[in-house]
Amino acid sequence: MPRRRTGYAAFESSWCRLLDVPPPPRGHLVRALLTTFDAPDASFLAEDLLPHWLDLTHRPSEDPAQQQYFQVEVHDRLNEIPGKISVFCTHRPESPTAKHWLWTRASFFPIGYRGPAVQHAKLWLLQRKDSQDGSESLEIFVSSCNLTRAAFRDQIQAGWRVVLPLARGPSASARASWGILPSFLLELGNHSGPTGQKVVREWIGDAISRATCPVGVTFLGSVPGSHRRTVLRRAGTAWGLSGLRLIPISGPAPRAVQIIAPTVGTWKDHDVRYWATAAGTSPSELSLGWIHRDHPWSSQWRFPRSTALSLRRSGVKLIQLGNPEQPGQVSLHPEHLPADPRWLHGKLYWFGNRRSACALITSANFSPSAWGRFAKGGQLSIRNFELGVALPVERIPPVGGKMLAARDMHHTEPETRIDVPGLAWSAANWDGKRIRVSCRPHGAVSVSSSVVVSVPRPRTDAYLHIRWRTRGLYRSASLPWAWRRGRPLSVTIQTHCAAGVESWVVPLADFRPQADISSTPSPELPEEQQFLLHQRLLEERYGGPEADGDGHAADPRAQDAVTAAAASPAGYELPALATARQKFAIVDDWASKLQTASVSHDAAFESILRDGRRLCDLWRRTTDIPGTTAPERLATCLAAEELAVRLKAARRRRK
Repeated sequence: MPRRRTGYAAFESSWCRLLDVPPPPRGHLVRALLTTFDAPDASFLAEDLLPHWLDLTHRPSEDPAQQQYFQVEVHDRLNEIPGKISVFCTHRPESPTAKHWLWTRASFFPIGYRGPAVQHAKLWLLQRKDSQDGSESLEIFVSSCNLTRAAFRDQIQAGWRVVLPLARGPSASARASWGILPSFLLELGNHSGPTGQKVVREWIGDAISRATCPVGVTFLGSVPGSHRRTVLRRAGTAWGLSGLRLIPISGPAPRAVQIIAPTVGTWKDHDVRYWATAAGTSPSELSLGWIHRDHPWSSQWRFPRSTALSLRRSGVKLIQLGNPEQPGQVSLHPEHLPADPRWLHGKLYWFGNRRSACALITSANFSPSAWGRFAKGGQLSIRNFELGVALPVERIPPVGGKMLAARDMHHTEPETRIDVPGLAWSAANWDGKRIRVSCRPHGAVSVSSSVVVSVPRPRTDAYLHIRWRTRGLYRSASLPWAWRRGRPLSVTIQTHCAAGVESWVVPLADFRPQADISSTPSPELPEEQQFLLHQRLLEERYGGPEADGDGHAADPRAQDAVTAAAASPAGYELPALATARQKFAIVDDWASKLQTASVSHDAAFESILRDGRRLCDLWRRTTDIPGTTAPERLATCLAAEELAVRLKAARRRRK
């Protein structure tokens, strides 16, 4: 995975697990924008990626008690940034994780608001802020990696990562340095609906326009639609194959182009010539690395036989990947072991001549769906969102040893026609009083007049009649839903067409005020248990004892004291004193950290002050929790009063 060092051509490649890449040493995550082709695996996001990005104290565990503690901590951290994790993906019918609790805290944006489209780009934007000095950073990751466990476990990906400091304010020059990236994000937002548009604009104004693109990096992208040549001539909207001219190769022609991609689309002879011409070369200068028919990757890689004939007629060289003497082995890196069971999902293109060379790391397979196909009238027709980065390299690396004979090639059947979904797009939200649903049916598809609202706690499904309002290509409806009925998790819409019935599970975006969102407990655990775990999390953050999954202190001496008090109500003075000593030590630690933060930066001070208010509120509510012992109740009340006094003094000093 290339990572930027310093200078124009100072990019290095490394072989590592994505989850082993450390986050920036300073700063906490304040928001993230993620794109994926495969339906996002919410369980993988919540249990693998988010703990890595949020730098949690606890990790997923097979121990049920510790797992509950982890669930409360990740839910607590997401409460600090509600709706700031935004996931954009292709619109699909019912997904196994569409009803996951994560979508109560993260935002889900399916693509298709402007018509059927495929979101195939893999872009991660992570913005962080240092609570000590208020400095901010932007981490960008462009790759071939979907947001699924299989993509991390079973596949080899190619990606590029950079971490950049953010300036205090946006600038036009910083935005212009990113080339097509801002326009790509705008198109992504336009295809995801009004809320997605707002999210993308905030990212461009508050992050992209505050950082400067690294020297030597060129973004290439594709967006769905039919694009006129006048649009493609502009550098900021040079979509698909028209953007190949932006790859910075100096020196005379001809350019050599080398391609490795796990999927090759259906190409015709003239399409190949158009692609090569756009790249500044001829088909005879293209080399496509491919696998032997006996290679273990053959079950995953796709290459229609008709395309192989077109490429050969056009003069494209088909090179066997790896060692010709051992067709089942391909070495991608010195650290790539022959016994590695994973298959290559990365897409790599190299462009160069005797003077210079560039590598393109992208989500785009070698297919007209990704790069586009010129139609009558000169318009470029593209089906997919794709994104990649071109980086300067020293030379084009060799990918194989010999030409691949037709009889030895791995072939597949031609691409099957992709059915257009019954719903091109759908979205739903809840403001605490009403649920609003919107969708865009395709063609003659009819939408059912009833929907299913799913509530996680208690787990129930409510079947409700709905009256759709039609406005142009879109349909919308609104229905009352009060808080007493439970926090709604998703809405299921049914469509009817000639092919049958499809069910579309639409996660509900939470449009309530942030204070209401943050105070809503996780649907995964009982509320009382969450209350205790949440309290112990804050206590642990400020020097308190670690907690087990039941929310009780794990310190044996403290536990013994509470047990003794429960057995002897008349003699609980000493246990109450021991518990109070623990609580007051937490108050002292909190006050010390607050004092340190008061001389460093407002962000850290406000964060610690907010923790103090939350802890004070939790302690005061302890008396209402069934099972709380008398010593613990007394000690906690005393500590809460002491913390309230110090909070008041801190606010007075701040003024």
